[in-house]
Amino acid sequence: MHPATLHTRQLTAYPNQERLQTFIHALWDAQPSYPELSNDDALTLALARNAYRIHDYDEVERLLHDCHFADGLNMLGVILEMNGDFVSARRMYQHALRTQARHFASAMNLRRAYELWEFGKTDIPLLL
Repeated sequence: MHPATLHTRQLTAYPNQERLQTFIHALWDAQPSYPELSNDDALTLALARNAYRIHDYDEVERLLHDCHFADGLNMLGVILEMNGDFVSARRMYQHALRTQARHFASAMNLRRAYELWEFGKTDIPLLL
């Protein structure tokens, strides 16, 4: 059984359940597998994401302090930006883009940082 099916079974009162289930399956199937990461890097990234979810940002920084992959560099940039260090955050997003040129989250976060710097506001959320 597809794991996302378990979540939709609790939503039997939802009028468009079939559409919702299709959407959840699409999200589940779109989860990145990180084929370019070694097993150690993939584990480090998973641990860092878990620490981020529980707001343990010091642990995220400890885990990713010497990372060399775009997802980790982007996450460090997000934490730097949350701490108010916008210049270092921008550099981290740029480093992530040099590591993986088409990394969407880093590109959007860099655009977000630019808009905040130039216009003082943005509609773009922080992306992991």
